[in-house]
Amino acid sequence: MGTAVMDLRFAHEKRDFPELKVMYISVTVPHAEMRQTRMYFMKLGLYAFTKRAKPTGDVFIRYVGDSADEIQMEICFGVETFLPETKEIKMMTLPAMSEHFAVAYHKGPREELIDAYVEMGKWFSEQGLTRTGAPLIEYFVNDPRKTPKNELLTELYWPVMEKNESK
Repeated sequence: MGTAVMDLRFAHEKRDFPELKVMYISVTVPHAEMRQTRMYFMKLGLYAFTKRAKPTGDVFIRYVGDSADEIQMEICFGVETFLPETKEIKMMTLPAMSEHFAVAYHKGPREELIDAYVEMGKWFSEQGLTRTGAPLIEYFVNDPRKTPKNELLTELYWPVMEKNESK
């Protein structure tokens, strides 16, 4: 395991997310490569720039499926209006949702997120929470190009049932 997580806290809360237009790249990679997302974000950013897209500031990864060997991710970039799709870059509207989540708030280098997931898994079990099966979301609060590594903020959302539903 890597270094200790710099700053991490957990919560069980209901959150409302509005409908959101996103451009995204869907990839399936070995678990060992799941942290290699920078090139996909760069492709999305470059495409948005060349098409003069108006970004919403919503940048995140949806983990939509996994097996013992691989994980399927959607690397997402919020936009005000849809752009023409390419072979790799697709568009979709994520519906508004109001869900209960187990949430981890992580402050520090993104390389430490694996440690945050380990700690969140322990906390998740201690709380007796049950996942719904909906995608896990890793939401990037600030821009790594303009923010020192130890100040990066990431929110991790695991959709869960309300405690009284999971019994």
